[in-house]
Parts: sequence; structure tokens; C-alpha cells
Amino acid sequence: MARTLVVQPRLLLLDEPLSELDAQPRARMRLELARLHREVGITTLYVTHDQAEALSLSTRIGVVSGGSLIQEGKPEEIYWKPRNAFVAEFVGAANLVPVRVTELREMGVVVETAGGARLPVSSGAHTWTAGARALLCLRPEALRVEEAALAPGGIPGTVAGHVFEGSRQLYDVDIPGATVRVEMITSALVGRSFRLGDEVKIEVSPETSVLLPDERPAP
Repeated sequence: MARTLVVQPRLLLLDEPLSELDAQPRARMRLELARLHREVGITTLYVTHDQAEALSLSTRIGVVSGGSLIQEGKPEEIYWKPRNAFVAEFVGAANLVPVRVTELREMGVVVETAGGARLPVSSGAHTWTAGARALLCLRPEALRVEEAALAPGGIPGTVAGHVFEGSRQLYDVDIPGATVRVEMITSALVGRSFRLGDEVKIEVSPETSVLLPDERPAP
């Protein structure tokens, strides 16, 4: 890297430069590369299969599959507004819940899960028709688990897995037709944990969910 930078190139090409490093050295080098980019200011084309590297180091991301550019944009756009299921799963953890569009509204659509839960969501960049099959993309960290009796809306389910990691709690919640992963920050105000078998509801925010075409073969 030093030999390359000393000649002050106009374009820097990096092809998975951190792929041989273990997790901790890789994390440190991500910070170092970000610092170098800020200080040197050289346009850099960085190829990686590591989502953390792509999101943390990029000003723009291009997702390529089969030799074709599937989506290009700012890291925040790629993460929160993926164009299809491939991009959603490739860039971060994503729950893809099968739904059907039941109602078209001026500011979005209403979808229904296999269990009958109805949710208002943004229509995203796609045009929908009533009855269309779709996948509701839900990022685990944007969801919240609440007692079923206390939550007026949301997706009903049963706690099927729970891991306590100190600063956060991970839940797997079984709902009709899918299992949803939820990541909740632990705090003094949210100190309780749900147990296996508890009946809960998954609270979904329209602002952090995106509706994607269901490109799987029809059952």
C-alpha cells in the first residue's frame, strides 16, 4: 500500500485486500483504510464480498451478480432500500416474509401475511396490484418484540429461540410461513427477556421495511 500511494495515483484498485486477515485485524484495517482514504483523497475502487467492509468504507456501492450491476447507490440506500431479494440478503441480515398486497393507498400499500396479519408499508420503487405476491424485507435491528396482549398491531408469533449477548438480545420468532430474526438492544428500560414458547407480536415500522417482488416460482 505504501509503495502504491507514494506515486500519488489518480485511481486506486483494491481487490479484497483484507480477505486473509482474521476478524480483529480486519476490523482494525478497515479503520486504517478509512483514515487513509480521508487523508489522501484518492478515488478508490474496492472489490469485496464482506458487507461490513462495503458499508463502512464506501461512499457509493455497486452490487454485482452474474456480471450484471443489480443496484448502485449510497450505502444507506443499498441497505434500507434494496431493489430485490438478492441485494437485501447480500448486504446485511434480512427477514423476507411472504405476503400478499391487499390494498393500494396513496402513500403505500397494505399487505397480509400468511397468518392474516395486515400491515401498512411503503410501496418502495415498485408498482403493485391488489393480490400480488411480494416479500416484506425486515431488518432484524429495526424490529421489536412485545407481549402479544400489549401490542395492538404487528405480526403474531411464538418465541422459538433466544440468545442474550449483554448489549443485545437475539430472538427467533416463528410466524405462519416464516421464522423472523429480531435483534433488540438491552437497556435498563428493556431489561426483561422473553422465554421459549411465549406468545408475542413483532412490531414493524413502515419506515424501516421495504416491499420487494417475490421472484420465486409460484407454488
